[in-house]
Amino acid sequence: MAKLVKRMEDTGMYTALRKVKKIFVEPRQGTTADFEAMMRQYYSTISGGKGAIFFAVFRGKVSEGLDFADENARAVISIGIPFPALKDEKVIQKRLYNDHHSRTKNLLPGAQWYDKQAYRALNQAL
Repeated sequence: MAKLVKRMEDTGMYTALRKVKKIFVEPRQGTTADFEAMMRQYYSTISGGKGAIFFAVFRGKVSEGLDFADENARAVISIGIPFPALKDEKVIQKRLYNDHHSRTKNLLPGAQWYDKQAYRALNQAL
């Protein structure tokens, strides 16, 4: 996301968008209180009728228990598919386990399980 925002700033698109809508960017770090304050500001901005743009990442802070129903999100644009970290030891072990037991325990093979995790996260986020 940082690369996307940087590219938008470099091309002038970020400034052009900011002239039309207030922009919120999910923070990578910070306290829960900071994040909650930003979300209150976002909700306040959209309830004022002007709308806003919110940039967030899959499986990030925004994905934890927030509901963007009705006027809280009128459009969602997804860039990329949120595959789990391929080199994460838990992912490696799960894929190996599924590959080993896919025939005897009726499990998806590891590669299919891996793909399904990404598309499940995409569907849930959208």
